[in-house]
Amino acid sequence: GGLTVASILEMDPKVLNTKIYSVGFRNNKTKYIKQAAQILHDDYNGDIPPTAGEMIRDLPGVGPKMAYIVENICWDRQSGIGVDTHMQRLFPKLGWVSPDTKNPEQTRKQLESWLPQDYWGEVNLLWVGFGQEVQQERQKVLRKALLCSRPLEALTLLRAVDFDLYSEWNKMQSADILASDEDKKDGIGWSNDDEMEKLNNMIEEVMSKK
Repeated sequence: GGLTVASILEMDPKVLNTKIYSVGFRNNKTKYIKQAAQILHDDYNGDIPPTAGEMIRDLPGVGPKMAYIVENICWDRQSGIGVDTHMQRLFPKLGWVSPDTKNPEQTRKQLESWLPQDYWGEVNLLWVGFGQEVQQERQKVLRKALLCSRPLEALTLLRAVDFDLYSEWNKMQSADILASDEDKKDGIGWSNDDEMEKLNNMIEEVMSKK
């Protein structure tokens, strides 16, 4: 029972394939999972390799991104930063890496060249979630930023990643989605002209910054 090396080894590949049906390249990943489980059983006593380098070397389908994330979470070590496509897209916009980086590995190496190693384990957990958020419907993302505990900082971050605050703010007002029905029941949102003016001024302040 559960997700264990033994259960994966016992599972029919067709059953495993159906369990990861929503994952891209699931046929290849089904094969890799079965192969990796066998290696963990045979060579690592059912555990995972102790270093990212060994994971990359020994486990099929495991690249640097996943190896560094697993090493951080399971062994509390940070020998590298797990960089995914969201981070690859965001970091050049923030000026953290050069705009001509072409892949996550280039981004990882540039990021590791200046970011203190103590922060390496946090980068993926924080920025992948943010990258997923800004891929949502944009008016909803802006609404979340305006309702959060530090809206000015949230708006500044959105602008830094090329989020068009003016355009989305105008769409929000036109579509009357400043507060959802559930929020209105809880008294959350903006209900009068003074509140709307404050929001307008906040967006103007962020957009006026160089």
